[in-house]
Amino acid sequence: MKIRVAIPFLSFLLFVAIAALVVKTAKQPEPEQRVDLGALVEVVEVRRDAHRIDVQAQGTVLPARRVVVQPQVAGRVEWIAEAFQPGGRFSAGAPLFRIEQADYELAVATARSALAEAEAQLALEQGRGRVAEREWELFRDELDDEQREAALALRQPQLQSARAAVAAAQSRLRRAELDLERTTVRAPWNALVLDESLDVGQTVGIQSVVATLVGSDVFWVRAAVPVDQLAAVDLEAGGDRPGTSRAWVRADGGQSAAPRTGRVLRLLGDVEPAGRLARVLIEVPDPLDAPQGGGDPADRLLLDAYVDVTIEGAEERQLFELSRNWLQDGNSVWLFRDGTLDVRQVDVAWRDADRVWVDEGLADGDLVVTSRIATPVQGMKLRRLADPGRSPSRDGAPVRIGGDVSGAQPARGETPSAAGAAGSEPVGEEGTTP
Repeated sequence: MKIRVAIPFLSFLLFVAIAALVVKTAKQPEPEQRVDLGALVEVVEVRRDAHRIDVQAQGTVLPARRVVVQPQVAGRVEWIAEAFQPGGRFSAGAPLFRIEQADYELAVATARSALAEAEAQLALEQGRGRVAEREWELFRDELDDEQREAALALRQPQLQSARAAVAAAQSRLRRAELDLERTTVRAPWNALVLDESLDVGQTVGIQSVVATLVGSDVFWVRAAVPVDQLAAVDLEAGGDRPGTSRAWVRADGGQSAAPRTGRVLRLLGDVEPAGRLARVLIEVPDPLDAPQGGGDPADRLLLDAYVDVTIEGAEERQLFELSRNWLQDGNSVWLFRDGTLDVRQVDVAWRDADRVWVDEGLADGDLVVTSRIATPVQGMKLRRLADPGRSPSRDGAPVRIGGDVSGAQPARGETPSAAGAAGSEPVGEEGTTP
Protein backbone atom coordinates (compact mmCIF):
# COMPACT_ATOMS: atom_id res chain seq x y z
CA MET A 1 0.00 0.00 0.00
CA LYS A 2 2.80 2.40 0.92
CA ILE A 3 4.61 1.50 -2.30
CA ARG A 4 1.56 2.50 -4.37
CA VAL A 5 1.41 5.92 -2.74
CA ALA A 6 5.15 6.59 -3.12
CA ILE A 7 5.39 5.77 -6.83
CA PRO A 8 3.45 8.91 -8.09
CA PHE A 9 5.31 11.15 -5.68
CA LEU A 10 8.67 9.80 -6.83
CA SER A 11 7.62 10.22 -10.46
CA PHE A 12 6.79 13.90 -9.83
CA LEU A 13 10.14 14.52 -8.16
CA LEU A 14 11.93 12.87 -11.08
CA PHE A 15 10.07 15.08 -13.57
CA VAL A 16 10.96 18.24 -11.63
CA ALA A 17 14.58 17.22 -11.45
CA ILE A 18 14.78 16.50 -15.19
CA ALA A 19 13.10 19.87 -15.99
CA ALA A 20 15.51 21.73 -13.76
CA LEU A 21 18.45 19.98 -15.40
CA VAL A 22 17.18 20.90 -18.89
CA VAL A 23 16.71 24.58 -17.95
CA LYS A 24 20.10 24.73 -16.33
CA THR A 25 21.98 23.12 -19.18
CA ALA A 26 20.06 24.92 -22.04
CA LYS A 27 22.10 27.47 -24.05
CA GLN A 28 21.04 31.03 -23.20
CA PRO A 29 20.26 33.22 -26.32
CA GLU A 30 22.48 36.25 -26.77
CA PRO A 31 20.64 39.59 -26.26
CA GLU A 32 19.67 41.29 -29.53
CA GLN A 33 21.24 44.71 -30.06
CA ARG A 34 18.64 47.32 -31.23
CA VAL A 35 19.78 49.89 -33.80
CA ASP A 36 18.34 53.43 -33.51
CA LEU A 37 17.45 54.32 -37.10
CA GLY A 38 15.85 57.67 -36.18
CA ALA A 39 12.36 59.07 -36.67
CA LEU A 40 10.98 58.93 -40.19
CA VAL A 41 10.14 62.47 -41.38
CA GLU A 42 9.16 64.33 -44.53
CA VAL A 43 11.31 67.26 -45.63
CA VAL A 44 11.01 70.15 -48.10
CA GLU A 45 13.90 71.86 -49.82
CA VAL A 46 13.70 75.66 -49.60
CA ARG A 47 15.25 78.39 -51.73
CA ARG A 48 15.06 82.16 -51.86
CA ASP A 49 12.62 83.63 -54.35
CA ALA A 50 11.55 87.16 -55.27
CA HIS A 51 8.48 88.17 -53.28
CA ARG A 52 6.50 91.38 -53.39
CA ILE A 53 4.91 92.18 -50.07
CA ASP A 54 1.23 93.03 -50.58
CA VAL A 55 -0.75 94.63 -47.79
CA GLN A 56 -4.15 93.23 -46.87
CA ALA A 57 -6.76 95.68 -45.61
CA GLN A 58 -10.46 96.34 -45.39
CA GLY A 59 -12.27 99.48 -46.38
CA THR A 60 -15.52 101.30 -47.14
CA VAL A 61 -16.74 102.42 -50.56
CA LEU A 62 -17.29 106.19 -50.84
CA PRO A 63 -18.40 108.49 -53.70
CA ALA A 64 -15.57 110.47 -55.26
CA ARG A 65 -18.10 113.13 -56.39
CA ARG A 66 -21.29 114.10 -54.66
CA VAL A 67 -23.64 117.00 -55.38
CA VAL A 68 -27.00 118.18 -54.09
CA VAL A 69 -29.27 119.22 -56.98
CA GLN A 70 -30.97 122.60 -56.57
CA PRO A 71 -32.66 124.39 -59.52
CA GLN A 72 -31.32 127.84 -60.41
CA VAL A 73 -34.78 129.14 -61.37
CA ALA A 74 -38.18 128.78 -59.74
CA GLY A 75 -41.33 127.34 -61.25
CA ARG A 76 -43.60 124.36 -61.65
CA VAL A 77 -42.06 121.05 -62.73
CA GLU A 78 -43.60 119.92 -66.03
CA TRP A 79 -41.38 116.95 -66.98
CA ILE A 80 -39.12 114.42 -65.21
CA ALA A 81 -36.82 111.88 -66.88
CA GLU A 82 -37.91 108.28 -66.43
CA ALA A 83 -34.55 107.29 -64.91
CA PHE A 84 -34.65 110.17 -62.41
CA GLN A 85 -35.15 107.95 -59.38
CA PRO A 86 -32.83 106.27 -56.87
CA GLY A 87 -30.42 104.01 -58.72
CA GLY A 88 -30.94 105.71 -62.09
CA ARG A 89 -27.88 106.59 -64.16
CA PHE A 90 -27.31 109.58 -66.45
CA SER A 91 -24.54 110.56 -68.80
CA ALA A 92 -23.00 114.01 -68.59
CA GLY A 93 -25.37 116.69 -69.92
CA ALA A 94 -28.45 114.45 -69.97
CA PRO A 95 -31.68 116.25 -68.87
CA LEU A 96 -32.98 115.31 -65.42
CA PHE A 97 -36.19 117.38 -65.24
CA ARG A 98 -37.69 120.54 -66.73
CA ILE A 99 -39.47 123.51 -65.18
CA GLU A 100 -42.37 125.18 -66.99
CA GLN A 101 -40.87 127.52 -69.59
CA ALA A 102 -43.72 129.83 -70.59
CA ASP A 103 -42.82 132.68 -68.21
CA TYR A 104 -39.17 132.52 -69.18
CA GLU A 105 -39.96 132.47 -72.89
CA LEU A 106 -42.00 135.67 -72.40
CA ALA A 107 -39.09 137.20 -70.52
CA VAL A 108 -36.82 136.45 -73.47
CA ALA A 109 -39.27 138.02 -75.91
CA THR A 110 -39.52 141.15 -73.71
CA ALA A 111 -35.75 141.42 -73.47
CA ARG A 112 -35.41 141.13 -77.24
CA SER A 113 -37.94 143.93 -77.73
CA ALA A 114 -36.07 146.13 -75.26
CA LEU A 115 -32.83 145.43 -77.11
CA ALA A 116 -34.39 146.33 -80.45
CA GLU A 117 -35.66 149.61 -79.00
CA ALA A 118 -32.25 150.45 -77.51
CA GLU A 119 -30.56 149.69 -80.84
CA ALA A 120 -33.06 151.99 -82.62
CA GLN A 121 -32.33 154.79 -80.15
CA LEU A 122 -28.60 154.25 -80.76
CA ALA A 123 -29.06 154.49 -84.52
CA LEU A 124 -31.16 157.66 -84.09
CA GLU A 125 -28.52 159.21 -81.86
CA GLN A 126 -25.76 158.31 -84.30
CA GLY A 127 -27.72 160.17 -87.01
CA ARG A 128 -28.13 163.21 -84.79
CA GLY A 129 -24.42 163.14 -84.13
CA ARG A 130 -23.60 163.27 -87.82
CA VAL A 131 -25.95 166.25 -88.29
CA ALA A 132 -24.35 168.00 -85.32
CA GLU A 133 -20.90 167.39 -86.77
CA ARG A 134 -21.81 169.03 -90.07
CA GLU A 135 -23.35 172.05 -88.24
CA TRP A 136 -20.19 172.33 -86.17
CA GLU A 137 -18.05 172.60 -89.26
CA LEU A 138 -20.32 175.26 -90.81
CA PHE A 139 -20.82 177.55 -87.79
CA ARG A 140 -17.69 176.98 -85.70
CA ASP A 141 -16.23 180.48 -86.41
CA GLU A 142 -19.48 182.21 -85.36
CA LEU A 143 -19.69 180.52 -81.94
CA ASP A 144 -18.34 182.05 -78.72
CA ASP A 145 -16.00 180.18 -76.35
CA GLU A 146 -18.75 178.39 -74.37
CA GLN A 147 -20.48 177.25 -77.54
CA ARG A 148 -17.27 175.85 -78.96
CA GLU A 149 -17.24 172.85 -76.54
CA ALA A 150 -16.86 170.09 -79.15
CA ALA A 151 -18.09 167.15 -77.02
CA LEU A 152 -21.44 168.76 -76.30
CA ALA A 153 -21.81 170.17 -79.74
CA LEU A 154 -21.23 166.81 -81.36
CA ARG A 155 -23.69 165.06 -78.93
CA GLN A 156 -21.05 162.64 -77.75
CA PRO A 157 -22.57 162.16 -74.23
CA GLN A 158 -25.94 161.31 -75.78
CA LEU A 159 -24.24 158.78 -78.06
CA GLN A 160 -22.45 157.13 -75.11
CA SER A 161 -25.75 156.90 -73.20
CA ALA A 162 -27.44 155.21 -76.17
CA ARG A 163 -24.61 152.71 -76.47
CA ALA A 164 -24.82 151.93 -72.74
CA ALA A 165 -28.55 151.35 -73.07
CA VAL A 166 -27.89 148.85 -75.88
CA ALA A 167 -25.30 147.00 -73.74
CA ALA A 168 -27.74 146.84 -70.81
CA ALA A 169 -30.49 145.51 -73.06
CA GLN A 170 -28.12 142.85 -74.40
CA SER A 171 -27.26 141.77 -70.83
CA ARG A 172 -30.95 141.52 -69.91
CA LEU A 173 -31.57 139.39 -72.99
CA ARG A 174 -28.66 137.13 -72.15
CA ARG A 175 -29.96 136.78 -68.58
CA ALA A 176 -33.45 135.93 -69.82
CA GLU A 177 -32.05 133.35 -72.25
CA LEU A 178 -29.89 131.89 -69.48
CA ASP A 179 -32.91 131.58 -67.17
CA LEU A 180 -34.82 129.86 -69.98
CA GLU A 181 -31.92 127.45 -70.50
CA ARG A 182 -31.80 126.74 -66.77
CA THR A 183 -35.40 125.53 -66.75
CA THR A 184 -33.94 122.23 -68.01
CA VAL A 185 -31.74 120.78 -65.27
CA ARG A 186 -28.97 118.51 -66.60
CA ALA A 187 -26.50 116.07 -65.08
CA PRO A 188 -23.15 117.80 -64.48
CA TRP A 189 -21.19 114.58 -65.17
CA ASN A 190 -21.84 110.85 -65.50
CA ALA A 191 -23.96 110.36 -62.44
CA LEU A 192 -25.94 107.94 -60.31
CA VAL A 193 -29.10 109.17 -58.57
CA LEU A 194 -28.70 108.49 -54.87
CA ASP A 195 -32.05 109.94 -53.77
CA GLU A 196 -34.70 112.35 -55.10
CA SER A 197 -37.84 114.12 -53.90
CA LEU A 198 -39.56 115.53 -56.97
CA ASP A 199 -42.79 115.01 -58.89
CA VAL A 200 -44.53 116.54 -61.88
CA GLY A 201 -46.61 119.55 -60.88
CA GLN A 202 -44.45 120.35 -57.87
CA THR A 203 -43.36 123.97 -57.51
CA VAL A 204 -39.67 124.39 -56.74
CA GLY A 205 -37.54 127.38 -55.82
CA ILE A 206 -33.88 128.19 -56.13
CA GLN A 207 -33.29 126.87 -52.58
CA SER A 208 -35.21 123.60 -53.06
CA VAL A 209 -33.17 120.39 -52.63
CA VAL A 210 -34.63 117.93 -55.13
CA ALA A 211 -31.98 115.16 -55.47
CA THR A 212 -28.51 113.91 -54.61
CA LEU A 213 -26.17 112.72 -57.36
CA VAL A 214 -22.84 110.88 -57.11
CA GLY A 215 -20.28 110.45 -59.87
CA SER A 216 -20.44 107.04 -61.55
CA ASP A 217 -17.03 107.14 -63.25
CA VAL A 218 -14.96 106.71 -60.08
CA PHE A 219 -15.59 105.55 -56.53
CA TRP A 220 -13.19 105.84 -53.63
CA VAL A 221 -12.34 103.16 -51.09
CA ARG A 222 -11.13 104.34 -47.70
CA ALA A 223 -9.02 101.47 -46.39
CA ALA A 224 -7.67 101.02 -42.87
CA VAL A 225 -4.01 99.92 -42.82
CA PRO A 226 -1.80 99.27 -39.76
CA VAL A 227 0.67 102.10 -39.39
CA ASP A 228 3.65 99.72 -39.40
CA GLN A 229 2.61 98.39 -42.82
CA LEU A 230 2.64 101.78 -44.58
CA ALA A 231 6.28 101.27 -45.55
CA ALA A 232 5.18 98.50 -47.92
CA VAL A 233 2.83 100.85 -49.83
CA ASP A 234 4.02 103.33 -52.47
CA LEU A 235 2.25 106.49 -51.33
CA GLU A 236 2.49 109.92 -52.95
CA ALA A 237 5.92 111.45 -53.11
CA GLY A 238 4.54 114.85 -52.22
CA GLY A 239 2.09 117.48 -53.38
CA ASP A 240 -0.84 116.23 -55.41
CA ARG A 241 0.99 113.37 -57.15
CA PRO A 242 -0.86 110.11 -56.44
CA GLY A 243 0.91 106.97 -55.38
CA THR A 244 1.84 104.28 -57.90
CA SER A 245 0.73 101.21 -55.94
CA ARG A 246 -2.14 99.35 -57.50
CA ALA A 247 -4.90 97.90 -55.40
CA TRP A 248 -7.44 95.14 -55.88
CA VAL A 249 -10.85 95.58 -54.31
CA ARG A 250 -13.15 92.64 -53.76
CA ALA A 251 -16.68 92.77 -52.39
CA ASP A 252 -18.80 89.90 -51.06
CA GLY A 253 -16.11 88.77 -48.65
CA GLY A 254 -13.90 87.67 -51.56
CA GLN A 255 -16.06 84.61 -52.24
CA SER A 256 -17.66 85.22 -55.63
CA ALA A 257 -17.20 88.80 -56.83
CA ALA A 258 -14.35 89.42 -59.26
CA PRO A 259 -11.67 91.83 -58.02
CA ARG A 260 -11.57 95.38 -59.36
CA THR A 261 -8.29 97.14 -60.06
CA GLY A 262 -7.68 100.58 -58.63
CA ARG A 263 -4.76 102.68 -57.45
CA VAL A 264 -3.69 104.28 -54.23
CA LEU A 265 -4.31 108.03 -54.29
CA ARG A 266 -2.88 109.22 -51.02
CA LEU A 267 -2.52 108.72 -47.30
CA LEU A 268 -5.22 110.54 -45.35
CA GLY A 269 -4.15 112.81 -42.55
CA ASP A 270 -5.91 111.03 -39.69
CA VAL A 271 -6.31 107.60 -38.15
CA GLU A 272 -9.37 105.42 -37.71
CA PRO A 273 -10.87 106.29 -34.32
CA ALA A 274 -11.73 102.70 -33.33
CA GLY A 275 -8.57 100.77 -34.19
CA ARG A 276 -6.10 103.67 -34.47
CA LEU A 277 -5.24 102.50 -37.99
CA ALA A 278 -3.92 104.70 -40.77
CA ARG A 279 -6.35 105.39 -43.60
CA VAL A 280 -5.48 105.18 -47.28
CA LEU A 281 -7.64 106.49 -50.13
CA ILE A 282 -7.96 104.21 -53.18
CA GLU A 283 -9.50 105.19 -56.53
CA VAL A 284 -11.54 102.54 -58.38
CA PRO A 285 -12.67 103.43 -61.95
CA ASP A 286 -15.95 102.26 -63.49
CA PRO A 287 -17.31 100.79 -60.26
CA LEU A 288 -20.80 100.24 -61.67
CA ASP A 289 -19.72 98.37 -64.82
CA ALA A 290 -18.70 94.75 -65.26
CA PRO A 291 -15.24 94.03 -63.76
CA GLN A 292 -12.28 94.06 -66.11
CA GLY A 293 -11.28 90.66 -67.34
CA GLY A 294 -14.82 89.29 -67.14
CA GLY A 295 -17.36 88.86 -64.43
CA ASP A 296 -21.00 89.27 -63.70
CA PRO A 297 -22.27 92.81 -64.51
CA ALA A 298 -24.25 92.54 -61.29
CA ASP A 299 -20.97 92.49 -59.34
CA ARG A 300 -20.98 96.22 -58.74
CA LEU A 301 -19.30 98.15 -55.99
CA LEU A 302 -22.01 99.53 -53.74
CA LEU A 303 -21.58 102.73 -51.81
CA ASP A 304 -20.97 102.30 -48.07
CA ALA A 305 -20.17 98.60 -48.62
CA TYR A 306 -17.33 96.94 -46.73
CA VAL A 307 -14.72 95.47 -49.08
CA ASP A 308 -11.47 93.50 -48.87
CA VAL A 309 -8.47 95.31 -50.32
CA THR A 310 -5.09 94.02 -51.49
CA ILE A 311 -2.57 96.83 -51.97
CA GLU A 312 0.42 96.16 -54.20
CA GLY A 313 3.65 96.27 -52.27
CA ALA A 314 6.30 98.77 -53.25
CA GLU A 315 9.22 96.55 -52.23
CA GLU A 316 10.47 93.31 -53.79
CA ARG A 317 12.63 91.13 -51.55
CA GLN A 318 14.42 87.79 -51.75
CA LEU A 319 12.76 85.65 -49.08
CA PHE A 320 12.12 82.02 -48.14
CA GLU A 321 8.45 81.07 -48.23
CA LEU A 322 7.31 78.49 -45.68
CA SER A 323 4.00 77.10 -44.57
CA ARG A 324 3.03 78.57 -41.23
CA ASN A 325 2.73 75.01 -39.85
CA TRP A 326 6.46 74.53 -40.35
CA LEU A 327 7.29 77.35 -37.96
CA GLN A 328 7.87 76.06 -34.44
CA ASP A 329 7.79 77.82 -31.08
CA GLY A 330 10.04 80.82 -30.76
CA ASN A 331 10.29 81.42 -34.53
CA SER A 332 12.37 78.31 -35.10
CA VAL A 333 12.28 75.63 -37.79
CA TRP A 334 13.40 72.01 -37.82
CA LEU A 335 16.07 71.21 -40.36
CA PHE A 336 17.25 67.79 -41.58
CA ARG A 337 21.03 68.05 -41.48
CA ASP A 338 23.29 64.99 -42.02
CA GLY A 339 20.64 62.63 -40.64
CA THR A 340 20.08 64.64 -37.48
CA LEU A 341 17.66 67.30 -36.28
CA ASP A 342 18.90 70.90 -36.33
CA VAL A 343 16.63 73.37 -34.52
CA ARG A 344 17.32 76.70 -36.22
CA GLN A 345 16.17 80.19 -35.18
CA VAL A 346 14.97 82.31 -38.13
CA ASP A 347 14.08 85.95 -38.76
CA VAL A 348 10.45 86.16 -39.97
CA ALA A 349 9.97 89.22 -42.21
CA TRP A 350 6.24 88.79 -42.91
CA ARG A 351 3.42 86.41 -42.19
CA ASP A 352 -0.21 85.87 -43.05
CA ALA A 353 -2.82 83.30 -42.03
CA ASP A 354 -1.19 80.40 -43.92
CA ARG A 355 2.43 81.26 -44.64
CA VAL A 356 5.53 82.99 -43.33
CA TRP A 357 8.40 84.58 -45.21
CA VAL A 358 11.86 84.22 -43.71
CA ASP A 359 14.69 86.66 -44.34
CA GLU A 360 17.57 85.30 -42.26
CA GLY A 361 18.43 81.92 -40.72
CA LEU A 362 18.07 79.68 -43.78
CA ALA A 363 20.23 78.94 -46.82
CA ASP A 364 19.36 77.74 -50.30
CA GLY A 365 19.00 73.98 -50.32
CA ASP A 366 18.17 73.59 -46.63
CA LEU A 367 15.78 70.73 -45.89
CA VAL A 368 12.93 71.81 -43.62
CA VAL A 369 11.22 69.07 -41.65
CA THR A 370 7.47 69.22 -42.22
CA SER A 371 6.46 66.22 -40.08
CA ARG A 372 5.52 66.47 -36.43
CA ILE A 373 8.06 65.18 -33.89
CA ALA A 374 6.72 64.24 -30.48
CA THR A 375 9.84 65.13 -28.50
CA PRO A 376 12.28 67.13 -30.63
CA VAL A 377 15.86 67.18 -29.31
CA GLN A 378 18.75 68.95 -30.96
CA GLY A 379 20.93 66.39 -32.75
CA MET A 380 18.46 63.48 -32.59
CA LYS A 381 18.62 61.00 -35.45
CA LEU A 382 16.16 61.35 -38.32
CA ARG A 383 15.28 59.42 -41.44
CA ARG A 384 13.68 61.09 -44.43
CA LEU A 385 11.76 60.02 -47.44
CA ALA A 386 13.84 59.36 -50.52
CA ASP A 387 12.70 62.41 -52.53
CA PRO A 388 12.40 65.70 -50.66
CA GLY A 389 9.62 68.04 -51.68
CA ARG A 390 10.00 71.63 -52.73
CA SER A 391 8.95 74.77 -50.91
CA PRO A 392 5.82 76.64 -52.09
CA SER A 393 8.04 79.22 -53.82
CA ARG A 394 8.22 79.00 -57.57
CA ASP A 395 10.88 80.02 -60.03
CA GLY A 396 10.30 82.84 -62.46
CA ALA A 397 8.22 85.94 -61.79
CA PRO A 398 8.16 87.46 -58.31
CA VAL A 399 5.72 85.79 -55.96
CA ARG A 400 3.23 88.05 -54.19
CA ILE A 401 2.93 87.81 -50.46
CA GLY A 402 -0.75 87.66 -49.74
CA GLY A 403 -1.86 85.51 -52.70
CA ASP A 404 -3.24 81.98 -52.95
CA VAL A 405 -1.15 79.44 -51.02
CA SER A 406 -2.55 76.54 -53.02
CA GLY A 407 -1.88 77.81 -56.54
CA ALA A 408 0.51 79.90 -58.58
CA GLN A 409 1.18 83.35 -57.20
CA PRO A 410 0.03 86.23 -59.40
CA ALA A 411 2.76 88.12 -61.22
CA ARG A 412 2.97 91.93 -61.20
CA GLY A 413 0.44 92.32 -63.98
CA GLU A 414 -2.16 89.95 -62.48
CA THR A 415 -4.78 90.24 -59.81
CA PRO A 416 -4.42 88.32 -56.55
CA SER A 417 -6.54 85.29 -55.82
CA ALA A 418 -9.42 85.15 -53.42
CA ALA A 419 -7.26 83.59 -50.74
CA GLY A 420 -5.34 86.86 -50.53
CA ALA A 421 -8.18 88.31 -48.50
CA ALA A 422 -6.61 86.94 -45.31
CA GLY A 423 -4.83 89.63 -43.35
CA SER A 424 -1.05 89.90 -43.40
CA GLU A 425 1.11 91.55 -40.79
CA PRO A 426 4.77 92.47 -40.51
CA VAL A 427 6.88 91.02 -37.73
CA GLY A 428 8.92 92.99 -35.26
CA GLU A 429 12.52 92.48 -34.26
CA GLU A 430 11.71 89.62 -31.89
CA GLY A 431 9.66 87.80 -34.54
CA THR A 432 6.31 88.43 -32.83
CA THR A 433 3.26 89.85 -34.48
CA PRO A 434 2.87 93.58 -33.71
